Amino acid sequence: MYCPDHSQLCCSRCVELNHRLCLEVTPLSQAARGKSTNFKNLSVRMENTLSLMKQCQTYQEDIMMSLKVSCKEHERLIVDGLRVNIVSYLRECETSTVNTTHEHMQYPISEMREEIKYLLADFEKSTIKEEKKEELNLKQAPLKVVRNSCIRLHYELFNLHVAIPKVLDKPELSFIASKKCLENIQQSDIFIKENFPIHVFTVNGKSVHNVKMPSDSFTCEITAVCALPNGQVLVADYDNNKIKLLNQQYRVVRHLYVRAKQLVCRLYDGSIDNTGKNNGGFILITFVICTDIF
Repeated sequence: MYCPDHSQLCCSRCVELNHRLCLEVTPLSQAARGKSTNFKNLSVRMENTLSLMKQCQTYQEDIMMSLKVSCKEHERLIVDGLRVNIVSYLRECETSTVNTTHEHMQYPISEMREEIKYLLADFEKSTIKEEKKEELNLKQAPLKVVRNSCIRLHYELFNLHVAIPKVLDKPELSFIASKKCLENIQQSDIFIKENFPIHVFTVNGKSVHNVKMPSDSFTCEITAVCALPNGQVLVADYDNNKIKLLNQQYRVVRHLYVRAKQLVCRLYDGSIDNTGKNNGGFILITFVICTDIF
């Protein structure tokens, strides 16, 4: 059965429960008669929706991986900090007892060092990992729900997409398939809007400005731009290793030389995070406070 009032496929039980007041509930054979669906357009819509569902799944998985990496890094930093503090303490003990009889002090300090090493190993394996694992699971739980829903919706729509060409010569089956596809696409679109941020930017115009300085050795290569609340703009000049401050007329008024290739972003407190990698491969982070005299 098919209900045109609700654009829904329904069984006899559904008709009794939900469509008793509908006036045009008709058998499938009658509903499919004379109804033509543009399956080419429908196929394009399905492919676009399938692509977005896959992107949404990847997006959720990337966030989960990022949380996992952050958790492991936090564990490492805590353990490394403990190691540094303990090593520093042991060195102070060794220094303070340099005049003490060797046989009285050397063995206890050596023994203490070994004991601390085992304690740190146990601490790393148990306490931190268990607590952080529980915290990570709590943070990842809602992401996993969304990810699993992405997989389910993608699977259902993909099967319909594959099945449609096989039933094009069967009016009733093709009618059912087209309605199920439209229903699945609509459901997927709502799900994507709720769980996958798709940002669309409209470009109203463009302008060209020269930010080259007399002290620049190379052609400017702007790799990052950061707009400040006061209307000024920071740009990262990759080849010249500079962060340049532009006024409201986009003229260079100040600059800061940095040793690494850089990216910039504005933080919540108004400072600027300059992150780059130097020739040795190390990550360098510099915080720049932008004031009126910068």
